[in-house]
Amino acid sequence: MTNHGKTRSTVQPEPIIIDEYSVWVHSNIEPISESTGDYEFDGFEYDMIQYDKNEYIRLMAERVDNIAEPDGDYSQKEMNAFVEGMMGGAGIEPDR
Repeated sequence: MTNHGKTRSTVQPEPIIIDEYSVWVHSNIEPISESTGDYEFDGFEYDMIQYDKNEYIRLMAERVDNIAEPDGDYSQKEMNAFVEGMMGGAGIEPDR
């Protein structure tokens, strides 16, 4: 994992971007507008973390394990929240 910290862009980032080697997670996305003398910036500021794909898969597997009930089953509510969070983060609408 590489935490790139606060990042700025003139283009609104997607919450999750997957490329050939990495998963990029953008959070706390806020629109900003600044003027300093002759310099103006209209864009977005956000936290950016880069994961190796295998590292991200392990992280997601751990999350699933953490929502398991003592008997190993998953409550429907917890699984729905997990899946909706994952799909929403990737810009995919869940089927209802």
